[in-house]
Amino acid sequence: MCALIPYVTTCKEVLLLVQLPFDEDLRSFEFPSPQEIESFQPTSSMENAAADIIQAMNLEEPDRNEEKKLHPKYIFDPIIQRFHTNVWYRILTGKTDIQEIDDELYELYFPDKKLLQKAKPAMDFFRQVSNLTEVEGITTGAKRQWDALSIRNEDNGNLLASTKVTKVSDLTPVEDFNSMIDNPDPSFADLAINQMKEVILNFVKSAVTNAFLVKAVDCMRALRNGCIKQEEPNVFNLFLKEVKKQAKLLGKEEFLELLDSNGIFSISNEEPTNPISTSSYQFVPEIKQQQQQVQSNSTEQEEDVADAEDLLADL
Repeated sequence: MCALIPYVTTCKEVLLLVQLPFDEDLRSFEFPSPQEIESFQPTSSMENAAADIIQAMNLEEPDRNEEKKLHPKYIFDPIIQRFHTNVWYRILTGKTDIQEIDDELYELYFPDKKLLQKAKPAMDFFRQVSNLTEVEGITTGAKRQWDALSIRNEDNGNLLASTKVTKVSDLTPVEDFNSMIDNPDPSFADLAINQMKEVILNFVKSAVTNAFLVKAVDCMRALRNGCIKQEEPNVFNLFLKEVKKQAKLLGKEEFLELLDSNGIFSISNEEPTNPISTSSYQFVPEIKQQQQQVQSNSTEQEEDVADAEDLLADL
């Protein structure tokens, strides 16, 4: 799919062809902050090795007996060069087969061989201290083409449509929430979190049997994992206080017990950015013990403050 944009100057009137992306072509990559993950921090050996590579491949400051390697006027954009080459070829010959870039220009797109040979020891050392591992790529579906829009579904005869989840339903809240959280559009994550909070509150308020409370706990677990993935611990922690307050007012003590037994506690700063799976809650007693210790310390501080206030009142 393309758009034709008029472009008018004093000497020419043309239409600029601009290719438009499909929704699948847009990507919003969200990564955790490297400063918060210890395993992402480079060691001093890595930093020194990287500095050696930079110095070895310095184009602006050659050695005494070498010439300057960086010549901007001889650096060409390979995309533009190939485009111009094929345009001239079609004008002169009328043929449409794709032409390769000229060999002399092709060599200019790569670093100087002597420079690479000089930097090879530094590169080898960097590879050694960095312990680089190859990560397998994720296979994605093929991009949609223009002619694919005319393909009809054999089952119902309708045009193929997007199956994006846009709402957390009461029927399958966890599946809907996870689908929206994994959407590359960041706006879906905020929408999913807000909708999940509403669903949980509705489950707690309208719970007649424990089945609704169990479902609410499953939703709380999914919300907790989603907030960890989105690096929004405060959002979950504030909501956890709110939903506990509502449960106490409604007399739903069973819900509070289910939260504790399933390890649904506040998100601490020490927790990893990878969400905890439902099968890995066996270490909950340790977290619960830490929570109780914090609460105990807070209670002792409140008692000390109360004693001090009584003493001042006596005076």
